Amino acid sequence: MGVTVISLDQIPRCKVAPGLQRVTPIFLQEVYRRDQQAILQDKRPDITSMEDFPWLRGSLKILDAPVVQDHSRLTYAKIHTHGFKRFQRLPLELREMIYEAAMWDDGHFEVPLRVITQVYENRKPAFPSFLPAICRVSKQCRIEATVVYVRNATFIVNRKEANEFLTAFLESIPHGKGFRNMKQIMLPSFHMFPGTSMAPMMDLDLMARCTSLHTLKVTMHVSPLWWGRGCFDEGPPTCKTVDEIVAFFGLEKIFECRKLRDIYWDGIGHWGMEDYFQRGALRSLLHQLASWVEAEFLRRNDQKVKNVVKWRF
Repeated sequence: MGVTVISLDQIPRCKVAPGLQRVTPIFLQEVYRRDQQAILQDKRPDITSMEDFPWLRGSLKILDAPVVQDHSRLTYAKIHTHGFKRFQRLPLELREMIYEAAMWDDGHFEVPLRVITQVYENRKPAFPSFLPAICRVSKQCRIEATVVYVRNATFIVNRKEANEFLTAFLESIPHGKGFRNMKQIMLPSFHMFPGTSMAPMMDLDLMARCTSLHTLKVTMHVSPLWWGRGCFDEGPPTCKTVDEIVAFFGLEKIFECRKLRDIYWDGIGHWGMEDYFQRGALRSLLHQLASWVEAEFLRRNDQKVKNVVKWRF
C-alpha cells in the first residue's frame, strides 16, 4: 500500500489530482468519508505542486508521477512540519494506520529482524538503527510509530546478548507498550539454553512478558532429546521422556503466553545420533512434545494453539 501525503490545508476542498487516482490517501478514506461529495467538487488545485504533495520514500515506484529532482524533499521531517500541520489532530488509530502503511511501503517488514546485529554495531537499546525514519520525526512520532513497528515486525533472538538488547529496547518504550505490542518472535537457538537454575531460560522469560505474542518459531535440535551425549561409559544413550524435556527447558512458563495462536517447531535432525535409536524415535519425540504443548494450552487456559513441526534434515 502506498501513502500519498497531501497538505491538510487543501482538505476537504481539494480533489485527488490527475495521475493520482489509483492511490487514495488513507486519511481521506477514514477521516473525510462523509465529505466525499465535497472532495469531488470543482474547488481543487489545477496541478499537483511538490510543496503541497511531498513524496514519501518509495512512493515514486508506486505512483505514475514525475521524477523529483530535489531529493531534500524526501525527508520525513519536512513532510511532518510542512504537510502534516494538523496530523496530530487525527485519532491515534488513523495515525497508526499511516505509520504502518509508510513502513510497509519502505519494506521494513519484508524479512525478520536479527537483533544480534545491533549488539555487533554497539547500538544503544533505546536508539536502535532498525527503527524506520518516521520514528525520528518527533518525540510523539517516535513513541507512536515505534509501537506500530514492534507490532508488525518479526524479531530473531539467537543469543543471550540479543535477548538482553531486545528486552532493554522494549523496556525503553513508555507505559509497557513495547511488551504489550510484541506479536512475533523467532528463537533459532532455543535448544542450546536449558532452563536450569544455573542458566535460566531467558527466551521463555521474554515470551512471558510479551502479553500479546501470537506467533512463535522455536528451533529444536535432536541433541537435547536424549541422555548420554558425549560419552557412553555409563550405558547406551536413551531417549528422554516428554516430562524430562519439559523440565530440562522449563517449558511450563510457555503457558503464560495467553494470546499465543501458532507455534512452529523447527526440527534439526542428525543422522549420526538418530542411528543409535529406533528409526524416527527422536523425531517422533518432538512431535509428542508439540502435541503435549497443544493439549496443555487447551486444558490449562482453554486456549487453542496450533503446533506445526517441520524438519530440515
